[in-house]
Amino acid sequence: MTSAEAKTQLRRRVREMRFQLGPDYRQRASQAACKRLLAMPMIAADRTVALYSRLGPEADASFALPLLVERDIAVVFPRVEGELLEFAPASSLDDLDPGYRRVLEPKGLAIDSSTLDVIVVPGVAFDREGGRLGQGGGHYDRTLALLSAKTLRVGFCFACQIVERVPREDHDELLDALVTEDELIYID
Repeated sequence: MTSAEAKTQLRRRVREMRFQLGPDYRQRASQAACKRLLAMPMIAADRTVALYSRLGPEADASFALPLLVERDIAVVFPRVEGELLEFAPASSLDDLDPGYRRVLEPKGLAIDSSTLDVIVVPGVAFDREGGRLGQGGGHYDRTLALLSAKTLRVGFCFACQIVERVPREDHDELLDALVTEDELIYID
């Protein structure tokens, strides 16, 4: 089986497991994962944190938005710009409009992505070595490759999305941490 075939098969399997969680569980689990995210030492005032708007039944990191704003933490959201993501400020979900694949994206001017302290990254599957399997478009991998080494890359997902090993290719970027409803995992 090729790497592409293995990725397609894993996406199908994990998406089905995630869908089976049901909307009430996904909401409660997303809120629990946000509490773990907010407890991370890097999430502090005078920092810039990139969240994301969920696509379908993904874990919803936007529950953290009002709490981050209360703490005077600058929050940005991604929007697709060609093959990459750019980031613009948002202090509420009202600052977002449907964009690429109908995912909510920020309306404002893009910031310099080198100022990101933390980027919260969605995905379909993750492993405990920092591997991540996205939707297949490559936007996050291409963008992560360009970010500063100081930017903490945090995968945000449900516990059922953590698998033994995500198939990897040379262009796949690794994460520094994972946050689920059950645990916070720092990658060595």
